[in-house]
Parts: sequence; C-alpha cells; structure tokens
Amino acid sequence: MILMTTAMFCFATADAVIKVLSATHSNGQIIWIAGIGGTLVFAIAALIARQRLITQDVLAPAVMLRVLTEAVGTIGIVSALSLAPLSTVVAIMQSVPLLVTSGAALFLGERVGWRRWAAILIGLAGVLIILRPGTDSFTPAALLAVLAAVSLAGRDLCTRLVPHTATNFQLGIWGFTGLIPAGFVLVAFETAGSGPFTPLITAQYVAITLLTAAAILTITMAMRVGDVAVVSPFRYTRLLFGLLLAVLWFGESPDAPTWIGAAIVAGSGLYTFYRERAGRMGATAKV
Repeated sequence: MILMTTAMFCFATADAVIKVLSATHSNGQIIWIAGIGGTLVFAIAALIARQRLITQDVLAPAVMLRVLTEAVGTIGIVSALSLAPLSTVVAIMQSVPLLVTSGAALFLGERVGWRRWAAILIGLAGVLIILRPGTDSFTPAALLAVLAAVSLAGRDLCTRLVPHTATNFQLGIWGFTGLIPAGFVLVAFETAGSGPFTPLITAQYVAITLLTAAAILTITMAMRVGDVAVVSPFRYTRLLFGLLLAVLWFGESPDAPTWIGAAIVAGSGLYTFYRERAGRMGATAKV
C-alpha cells in the first residue's frame, strides 16, 4: 500500500512538471530525454545490485508488449498534459484500474462477476461525463489521456505475465529504453521546436526522470509482490495528489462534470476492488 501510494505521488508530481516543461519544449524531446535518464538510473541500480542489464527475458512476448504499451502510454499522457487541463487528464487516468480489471477478464481468463462488470460500465460512463463528447466543453486533446489509460492498463496486465526471473530494475531499464525511439519518432511529427536549456529547465528534466523512475519501480514492486485487490485501490491517491496540484500549482478550477465524473470513476473502481477481495475471501473460505 505504501509502495502504490508513493508511486501515485511521484506520477502526479511528474505530470505537473511535464505540463510546465511542455510549454517550452517539445513532447518528443521530453520523452526521449526522460528515456535516456531513466535507463541510466535503472542501469546504475542494476549494476549496484549485481544484476545483468540484458537477459533472454527481454525477448519474452510479455516483456516486449510491456515495453510497447509503456511507450504508447507515455506518448499519450505527455501529449495530453501539454494540451489539456491537468485536472482532466488526472481524472481520466483513474479509469486505468477499471480497464485492468476488464482486461484481466477478457485476456487473462480471470473471473469477473456481473456486479464488477456493472461497476466497470458505470466507471466508463464517468469518463464520458468528464469528456463530454458532442458538447462545447469537449476537449479533443483529452482523448490522448484515454489512449494513455488504455495503454498503461495493458502495461500493468503485461507486468503480471513477465517471467519471474526478470527483476524490477531490468524491467525499468527495458521500459525506459523503449521511450528513446518513441520520443524520436514523435519529434519527427512535431512542428514546434524546443527552448534553451537553462539550469531550471535542466532541473525539471532531472526531476521528471527521477520521479518517473521512482514511480515505475514502486508500482512494479507493488503489482508483483502485493495482493492486487488490496494494493490497487491506492491508485486513487493519484487523483487526490493530481487535483491538489492542478488547483494549487496551475490555478485550475475543475467544473462540476469533472468532479462528478472523477467521483464516479473512483467509486466504481473502489467497488470493483471490494468485490474482487470479497470473492477471493469467499473462495478461500470454501477451500
């Protein structure tokens, strides 16, 4: 629980710094620089722990798909942060646990009862309330946050399938390495250039690298060693941290639909975790 809460604090803070940096630097550049920085951080950690940087596990389908979904998700969220309000992006990202639950049922064969399916559908309706498609308040850039949520849910599902011999440091190295070409590809399609590198800008890049590395390490550890039904509800602390930063740092005033949609998404997610835990406890009792 502490690991997941720490990850959400780091993610929320990194989101805020990315939003600030995206005002002067291109999204692709932010991604590939963060990729290089994160790769170095995890490589150093692996070497200190006397772990190999590359093993045959990197060729495992689950690992390769994890790297791909991580890259797509990062492109989505960085792009969304540069174009949409932080509060909107943070609220939409809370649908990740619901997507993980539905993905586990559809692709991993996990049993999901009608109550959890109903909660998932209600939660996705909450996302639509936040997006408000077809209205004047609709922000197309927010769809990039939806892309990020779907992709990062896929990353979390892949994390459950990676070989147990792959360490957390190794997964961090491979995930960040995948961001480097993803960032360069994005740069090729961007027209905006990047501003100068001042000490403040450099400090922001360092902060993004360290915060993201810490977040990925702690969330990977939480998903691999913790009881998913117990750990996952603490993802919603990111909503608290993110909205707090949106109001205090950026002066945003989330409107009523954003608050209502966020509450529906979070409430639905918490209910799915409650039902999952109750189901496991019932199964254990029967045994």
